[in-house]
Amino acid sequence: MCPGLRAGVYFRWQRNAPLPDNLPVIVLGIETSGAPSSLALVGEDFQVEASCLTPFAHAESLNNLLALLEEMAPLGEIDGIALSIGPGFFTSLRAGSSMAKALAMTLGLPVVGIPTLKALARDSGPGVIACALDAKKGQVYGAVYRVKKEVSELSPAGIYDPDEFVAISKGFGATAFAGDGARKYGMKPLVPVKRPSAITVALMGLEEILEGKSLPTLDFLPDYLREPDAVVKQKSK
Repeated sequence: MCPGLRAGVYFRWQRNAPLPDNLPVIVLGIETSGAPSSLALVGEDFQVEASCLTPFAHAESLNNLLALLEEMAPLGEIDGIALSIGPGFFTSLRAGSSMAKALAMTLGLPVVGIPTLKALARDSGPGVIACALDAKKGQVYGAVYRVKKEVSELSPAGIYDPDEFVAISKGFGATAFAGDGARKYGMKPLVPVKRPSAITVALMGLEEILEGKSLPTLDFLPDYLREPDAVVKQKSK
């Protein structure tokens, strides 16, 4: 756990990262689809990511992580926001989207949504990558992608029983499985990437921001795929 504690934060730093046309653009990446909270800044000559494991304190942790990143690039220097938009856990995705909306409205920044499984595929390729994130309840959030220079979707994101997803993936010629769901249910061959990185989310978002893409700031919703347990219980009454 790391709310308020620099010692509990994991940092990744890389200088001289290649960006499209070496443009002076800084993008904030937000990845909160699971238990970890991760933020990243991608700039002309740097990439930095700060993350920590915060299963029940996403909002507090995100604010503290953002304060740490502000020491490297003030919020006023950020040109856009890339949000890992799901699928994932309801509360986790809601925390990330709330931060994205608040910053976008306050600073007048564009927000782009990056499919979480697609970012995981980009971190895990090349090849035909079957991405599976733990969805609890004996299921996974899964999708299959072909990863070359670009990432192409072969099957859309859905909720699957593990055996069902393995069969679907083999039908698309999957060369490897990735994600904490794949690890949990013993899917092989396994790429050792459990969750997408916020740096990758930011890099993918940078490409879309440079193309002029953005989400409607007030109206977008994460790709939850599953309703929260409280709603399900209410409907069952």
